[in-house]
Amino acid sequence: MEEKQNIGQQVAQKYKLLIVDDTPMNRGLLRRIFEDSYTVMEAENGEEAFRVLEENHYEVDIILLDLLMPVMDGTEFLLKKRNDPKVENIPTVVITSVESVDQQVKLLELGVSDYIHKPFHNSVVKIRVDNVLHASLRYNQVVKAYSEAMEIAQTDSLTGIYNRATTQKLIENILQLEVSHTHALFMIDVDNFKLINDNYGHIYGDKILKELAEALKTSFGENEIIGRMGGDEFAVFIPQAQRHGEVLQLGTKLCDYLTARKIQGIQVNCSVGVALAPKHGSGFQQLYKNADKALYMAKSLGKNRCCIYQ
Repeated sequence: MEEKQNIGQQVAQKYKLLIVDDTPMNRGLLRRIFEDSYTVMEAENGEEAFRVLEENHYEVDIILLDLLMPVMDGTEFLLKKRNDPKVENIPTVVITSVESVDQQVKLLELGVSDYIHKPFHNSVVKIRVDNVLHASLRYNQVVKAYSEAMEIAQTDSLTGIYNRATTQKLIENILQLEVSHTHALFMIDVDNFKLINDNYGHIYGDKILKELAEALKTSFGENEIIGRMGGDEFAVFIPQAQRHGEVLQLGTKLCDYLTARKIQGIQVNCSVGVALAPKHGSGFQQLYKNADKALYMAKSLGKNRCCIYQ
């Protein structure tokens, strides 16, 4: 049985096994089978099992469960476990004396990973539990890898905020689902960014873009969609935005905030263009086009200001 390795402390840690059985003799037998390769915990019924899980911050790797127990039996435990997101994914192996097909189907429907019939052979129990744990670990690794790949696919590699494709998709979803509300799309562009790159270099320019992304996250709330559309152009989408005047005020405050902040030790100004949905476009492309027109209006009026599409 492989072991978990804590790299920082260089200490090998065993996987955690929780044995749930009301008979002390059975728990003792199972403990002797697994104690060399697992950290073994015990509970004499389902209710106590939940207490043990809570005490261990739900960091248990696998559960070995008897069905016939007082207070809370195995079936009741499985029903409660299935509806608790903190423990629903912990693999569970059931030990049972019932061999009917109906019983097997019921256990599988309750999320049991495997079952072992009584009387059992020690080696069979050990191999089955090990196999279930290994399968669970492989599955978790795949899910983690997929989640990491999805995060990479959704975010801009330089700034860590949403990339263009993800920003557009998220905005489209809101525009389709919340047609009765007013929403605001802010397009934000760094003034004279080419000069910054020419005078200080692209590495310096990249640092400014990263700090600008952080400034946008600081300026707006968690419900807003913040993305990099490409180059030095950023987008912020505010669902259920306030009135026209308040949106303009918010854009102006953003310009003032960035001007006062100084990024990488130099003065960085931004121009902002805003379009409102559905007034200036009910779909993303039209809304984006009009926000971009408002942005260039802000540029033409002297930069470092906010304009709303007219």
